[in-house]
Formats: sequence, structure tokens, C-alpha cells
Amino acid sequence: MMMRILLSILLLGFVLGSCGKKEEVLESKAEIVAPANPPVAPTSPKEQGAEERYTLILTADKQSLIADAKDKVVLTFTCNGEQLQGGYQYIINGVPHTLVDGAFATDKAGVYEVYILYKEKHKSNALRLTAQAARPTTPPQTEVEQPTPPAGREVVLGKAGTLFAYGVSRESGWYDVNKKGDGRGSDGLMCWAAAASTALQWWQDVYTKSGYQLPDGVANGVGVEYELRIFELFKSNWDNLGATSSIGCHWYFTGENKGINAVGYARPKPNSGGYLRQVYERIIGLWGNDFSEETKGYRTWDTGSADQSKPAIEVFSRLILKALQEGVVLLDVNPGYSGAHAITLWGCEYNEQGIITKMYITDSDDLIKTPKAPRYPILHEFELAPSTREPRVVGLRGMSYKSFVQIQNFETLRAFPRY
Repeated sequence: MMMRILLSILLLGFVLGSCGKKEEVLESKAEIVAPANPPVAPTSPKEQGAEERYTLILTADKQSLIADAKDKVVLTFTCNGEQLQGGYQYIINGVPHTLVDGAFATDKAGVYEVYILYKEKHKSNALRLTAQAARPTTPPQTEVEQPTPPAGREVVLGKAGTLFAYGVSRESGWYDVNKKGDGRGSDGLMCWAAAASTALQWWQDVYTKSGYQLPDGVANGVGVEYELRIFELFKSNWDNLGATSSIGCHWYFTGENKGINAVGYARPKPNSGGYLRQVYERIIGLWGNDFSEETKGYRTWDTGSADQSKPAIEVFSRLILKALQEGVVLLDVNPGYSGAHAITLWGCEYNEQGIITKMYITDSDDLIKTPKAPRYPILHEFELAPSTREPRVVGLRGMSYKSFVQIQNFETLRAFPRY
């Protein structure tokens, strides 16, 4: 009996020991159980649908340029080693730009950062381009010489003579612009512009005869509706109101309106004029004060003149002869039917004392009383009345003037210095 009990205890211990070992092994295996979602083996980019890579390269033929709107930098762009025809945009200083054939030019000095934006999100390398300020084109000092009247144009006292503006004679060299119809239409108050146009065309003739070329686009020669293209510029850019020939000449040369604050004066369109600005900037000052000069009669020869020791006609004659040696003269006169009228003086005759006796003029209103007359240029001969205090021009038959026309003021448009 004791033997059976002892054997039973030994058998139970064996069984219990075996169960303990089995549980321990199971716990060990639990640590290396594979996860529920095992990793998938890597695949190729194409199998993944990966985004394509781009190698974008922007190059330039130079890193700097002159800011004159003419010099240019040529840009070249490649994508993965090939040049593309489209699908990209130039970005310059953060702003999209369109460049023709990759050519970049500017008129503003500064530093410009340029890169390419491809397919709206891929950027190329950035380039820094430097635009250097353009140097002013100052001509050599010898190009324009100080003016001196050509030989044979001197006025010698004690000897009568005839003096015309340079390049002008009774037969040629002068111009005449006529208003339309009876002179009271859309150009009726533009006598000042007509006179200025004749003088400006003469000035351009002298300039080109001196061996220079007019700037591109400058009006020159015969017009379509009027005798001169220059007057057509005035007609299309100015109000049909009064002004002075001096204002017109300055506007044509520089773009400046000297009468801008004058009540009732004609005004030009914004950003117009300045057709000879390049020339003006080169020659300004060579005549001493300007290419034109206004002379007020009341201050110099009329009753308000400070110098009352000499007759007005003598003072007037001396000034006009000097002006004709320098250029063309634009006269402001009182014709009787209005307060002022502008005409062009091309030449004169003078006696032994240097007193002017005859004047050669053109007038935009000389067809007012004869509107059916043939439309052709006319150079009129006017006699200067021998008044002591008030120079007056004797009118011709058929003209709209009174018998005597008072000369109020005049302006000299000086010739190009190398005439």
C-alpha cells in the first residue's frame, strides 16, 4: 500500500513538470511571432508611380548689360539637357515676363534676378544680371562750333542792301502755310502754329544742310492736308486757341508748354512734342541764351522803352537786321480784326542808314478775303512806314489788314550753329 502511494506521487510530479516546460516554450515563441501586416518588398519607381525628376539649367551669354533698352542678354534654358519650345515662364525679380527669343533688355539700371518656372512649379537655377546706367551721349566739343554769320551777310552802314535769312531768297528757301477755307474754321486761331511751322521747317533744312540727320520720326517736308507736315502735328495736338509762336517752337523742340498757366491759351495733348529734344540738349547754350529769343516791342522801341534817345524805327531796324543774321523772325502784329496775329519775316531791304524800308513775309491768313484764289505759297513785300515811335507795316491790296499794321513783338528762331 505504501508503495502504491509513493509511485502515484512520483507520477504526478513528472506530469506537472512537463506542463511547466511546455508553457515556457510557448512564451518564448510569442516574442518572434510575425506581425499581422508584413512589409512588402520594395518596387521600382515606375511600379510606384514616382514623380519624374527634372534638371533645369538657365544660362546667359553675359552677366551685365547697358540700360539703354538696346543692349541685351540672351538667355538659354534646357530641361534634362534639351531646349524646350514652351511650358515655361521667365520670372524676373519675382514678376513673370515674356522674352522674345530669350533676349532681355531694359532702360532702368539695377540688379535683376532671373529664373525659369517650368510646369508652374519647378524652378531652375537663378541668375543675377546687372544693368548699368547708360552714359549720356555727349558729342565732341568740336562737333558744334560757336556760330558766326557766314561771309557776305554783314550789314554795312553807308550802303543799302537786302538781307534774307540763311538759305532764303525771294525765289526759294521760305515756306508758307495757309489755313483752310476762310480762316475761321477748326484752324482759325492757329496762326501762331502756322508761323512756327514755317520757321521750324526752315530750321530743319539748315540742320540737315550742316551735315546732320534728323531724329527718327521727325515730321519733315510737305504734308497731306497742309503745306507742311509740322503744322499737321500742331493741328492734331493743340487746341484751336491763341498762343505764341515761341510757345509752339519750344513745344516742338523740348515738349515743354511754356504757356501752360496762361488763361485762354491753347494747350497741347499730354506727352506730345519734344521731337527735337535730342538735338536741343546738344546745342542748348551755344547761342548764349537759347535757340530762340523773344523781343517785346513795348520795352525796346515803343513808348515803354527805357531808351527814348533814338527813334523807334531805328531801334527796331537794328534788332531785326541782327535777328535775320542769326535766323528767321516771327512777328506779332495787330492786324485790326483781332488783338494779335503771327506772320513770318524772311528778309528785308534797308537803306544807307540801316533803316528797314521793305519786309518779305508769309502769312497763313492771306487768303481770307479771297478764298477762291489758287492755294499756293506767297511771299509778300511790305513797306515799313517811316514812323518815329511805332514801326508799322503798310498792308497790300487784297489783304485783311488795315492800312497800317502795328508790329508789337518778335521772336528769333536761330539757325543751327554750323550754318
